[in-house]
Amino acid sequence: MSSSNFNPTRPVQLTEGQLRLLDRLREYDKGLGNLYRSAVIMLRDRSFPARVRLIAHAVREIRNRLPDAVAGPRTGGRLDYKTELDNLGRVWERAGVVTSPLVKPGEQNGAPINAKVSLPLRLVRKIEKLISKHKKVRETKKEEASRLIQAAAPETVESRQHLEACAYHWYQVTDWFVGIAHGESTDEATLESNFEHFEALLTSLLGHFFEAVDELDEILEDANA
Repeated sequence: MSSSNFNPTRPVQLTEGQLRLLDRLREYDKGLGNLYRSAVIMLRDRSFPARVRLIAHAVREIRNRLPDAVAGPRTGGRLDYKTELDNLGRVWERAGVVTSPLVKPGEQNGAPINAKVSLPLRLVRKIEKLISKHKKVRETKKEEASRLIQAAAPETVESRQHLEACAYHWYQVTDWFVGIAHGESTDEATLESNFEHFEALLTSLLGHFFEAVDELDEILEDANA
């Protein structure tokens, strides 16, 4: 079916499990729930234009935002790279550093590859400060998984081991979608299989947390009865 047959009014019914997962995501962040629902709709409707790339972007966004949604924002927040680089660019320009290439395209001769360029101390410190900020806010996938697990896992060894295994597979599967978002090709069978794995792992990662919340809600309801 070609994208010219795309019908945005065509209803797509989510399964019971998908509806539960949608509700859980929306409890954390409505936007995450909407991304998931959109991905399911596009997966079902093969006439949706650019659907494979859009599904991959939705999964990547859920992966990137889920740890903060579940465990809360990281200490120190995120680094505003645009603002930081704009500021660095102004300092660079005021310092009068040459911005043209040392060797222009097509030229045979020019500065040797090991040539050194002198920079004002203020500019060096500005660059050093930006690198330091980058290192502080950068979070590895392992650290993201750890935060997610600490927020979601009951304090039992078996449960923690289970969730650590899920987190490992979670990033393996979502890394595949990142590749698709960046232009890698795939087929329908692989797309559907990996999306099913994504849903299963997402349900497992969130399931323990919501079981604990549901139990707490029951206790509070009994206490207030």
